[in-house]
Amino acid sequence: MIDNLTVAFQLEIDRLVDTLQFLSDYYTAVITKSLKQGYEFHKELLPRCDCNDDSKSETFNNLFINMASENNEETEFHQNIDDNKNIALAFVESMRPLSVKPIAAMKKLFEAKGKGKKEKKPKKGKKGEGKFELDEDVKENADRIYEKWECALNGEFARLDIHLNVIRDKAFHRFDSVIA
Repeated sequence: MIDNLTVAFQLEIDRLVDTLQFLSDYYTAVITKSLKQGYEFHKELLPRCDCNDDSKSETFNNLFINMASENNEETEFHQNIDDNKNIALAFVESMRPLSVKPIAAMKKLFEAKGKGKKEKKPKKGKKGEGKFELDEDVKENADRIYEKWECALNGEFARLDIHLNVIRDKAFHRFDSVIA
């Protein structure tokens, strides 16, 4: 059960990172009108319980037997679930500042273009990529684009927080029903 819970938390973490990557790539493409990849986000693996370790299996089995005889509200299983959720939340909090880095990078494009520099035509680089000019639609709607991007990020973080709490609460309920 503990491993299944860890996998559920891991899936939510992976979904967050994939969504942040998608949003970064998407909005970078909207602004630059190119398929250049945005900021690259990295996944983190949550620690898993080694169920093949006989000493840990025996410890968990003994805990389970002790839980059935005591009627504790807060057991070591509950603590393990909370610890996993807190590790996941710590990772999420570390991702918040990283998630806005691509926005800041794109805003710098507008600042650089808006400082009275002469607009130049795109220069071709070695591989066909080079400098680009910001599209007029993008320039006119920059504030809306950034607002939508930030809203999408905030929505994803809120969704993840809700999902982690739901997973935690369901795990608590399952353990409590097994003990009862």
